[in-house]
Amino acid sequence: MLPYLANLIHRVKVSLHDNTYARIHGPWKEWEVVIWDDRLNFRCSIGRIYSQHETFEVFKKMWPGLFETIARITDAEVKFKFIDGEGLTAILVDGSKPQANALGEYLVSRNGPHLSEIHEKNPKLILPNCLRTCVTHVNRKFTKMALVVPDEPMSRIRRCLFIKTQRELDDFIQWCKDSEYKVVRDWIADKESIPWFFPSINEFLSKIPEEDCAHPYTNQHTGTNLSLLEAIDRPLSVPQLETIEDCLQQSAATTKELREQRKALKLASGVKKTKRTGEKAREILPNADEFAGLSDAENIQSSPVRPALHLCDDTTQVRANLEVELEAGLEPLFPIRYSTPYLELGGDLLDYIPT
Repeated sequence: MLPYLANLIHRVKVSLHDNTYARIHGPWKEWEVVIWDDRLNFRCSIGRIYSQHETFEVFKKMWPGLFETIARITDAEVKFKFIDGEGLTAILVDGSKPQANALGEYLVSRNGPHLSEIHEKNPKLILPNCLRTCVTHVNRKFTKMALVVPDEPMSRIRRCLFIKTQRELDDFIQWCKDSEYKVVRDWIADKESIPWFFPSINEFLSKIPEEDCAHPYTNQHTGTNLSLLEAIDRPLSVPQLETIEDCLQQSAATTKELREQRKALKLASGVKKTKRTGEKAREILPNADEFAGLSDAENIQSSPVRPALHLCDDTTQVRANLEVELEAGLEPLFPIRYSTPYLELGGDLLDYIPT
């Protein structure tokens, strides 16, 4: 872990944690700590921890070890918004029960009810205040279930990500318990043992404030439905200060208006070149009977492939009837050697007679 990279966690809203199995040969597993920096629009790995097991006891040491190490090398404690009023709004994990339950243990030890006004002592019940489960990992499980569960019941299972009320959730859980498919019954039995699961995949059931759930995806880009603090920060000094600190300077040549203007000019230039090419071809090859299809310049422009050109060298009978196919408005794609006779096309001297 590098101190500079570790320091980035103090200015981001979300941290991501996932185990990687194929990176290291042998029994060792890599637990990667990643942040997403909104200011730089950049995904950055700030630390890696290695272990041979994924048990509750291992994660119970890894979470405090991570945050205490960051505090030691950056001289600043990692803060959580639901506890400290600022800092990380969410922690994204891969759905591992030992990993999440161990995080709950750490958060209970970090929580100060006099500041957070959260008096929850159960590690599994404090997690909905900040925990999010990666939807990609959830969908992988659903994909495996779909191998044995028909489309109609599988569709209802997938919709659990969008349940809006506790009553709907209770009905869904009971429906899963009554399912004729064992894989569904086993799945819901497992999820009932971890009350943080559904809040971690469903923003309507989560205890994370709505503005923190929506901010990274919509409000930040649309500028609508902002919280009071976001509305104050957006048009005033904070974005300007971040631009100065990040040493970012907008190029005057990359505005949307100039890009569209260059695109239009390039298109117009291409049309003119195609028309000029057709006119020159008709001037040099005036015999419409000998060069069928080239008598009409419009036909040259509209045809995706030009008609074959049959060229004869008057000085030799060896070079004759060379067939060349060209795309309309494009230069030949094969090497050209200049000799006689030649054809002037689009301002270039092109030799169609092999030497």
